[in-house]
Amino acid sequence: MVRRVKRPVYVACEGRSETGYIRWLNRLADAQGVPVALTAHDMKGGSPADIADRAARFLRGSIGGPRIYRGKYLFLDRDLTVNSRRDLDRAVQIAKKHSFRIVWQHICHECFLLKHFARTERLGPSTADDCYRALLGVWPGYRKGLDATEYERRLLLDHLARARGNLPELDAFLNDIGWN
Repeated sequence: MVRRVKRPVYVACEGRSETGYIRWLNRLADAQGVPVALTAHDMKGGSPADIADRAARFLRGSIGGPRIYRGKYLFLDRDLTVNSRRDLDRAVQIAKKHSFRIVWQHICHECFLLKHFARTERLGPSTADDCYRALLGVWPGYRKGLDATEYERRLLLDHLARARGNLPELDAFLNDIGWN
């Protein structure tokens, strides 16, 4: 049997929820035979520009540096009620400078998760609180900071397929890492 070499991919995550989600994706990719090794790094919050800057600094200081990864991504919230347009633009500039690609989560991670479920995929809540409440309607046990195992208990490959259809940036990310 020929074993495919896994492509190392670094993903800086805004917080624990995104980190758990990326680790769930890594497990699912492994189960599906997608040759990728996702390294999720919890950046412990902050503005999108601060997270992008900390991720770049972390990789520069890590063993092997940023060159060991064949893909570098940022999973960031795009909430204009919290982040200024200037901060979002600064995050984009930092990402470009350091060869990161950004997967934007419209408003928050919970709004991003809504796009995984048939009952909520077309909803467009306007606040993070509304997103959270709507998500509890389809995932009653959801709470912030879930680990990969908890995502695995609730989300299936069908959920991911639905989200890919609803979230072009997620679909682009998955295609970029070789998950076609």
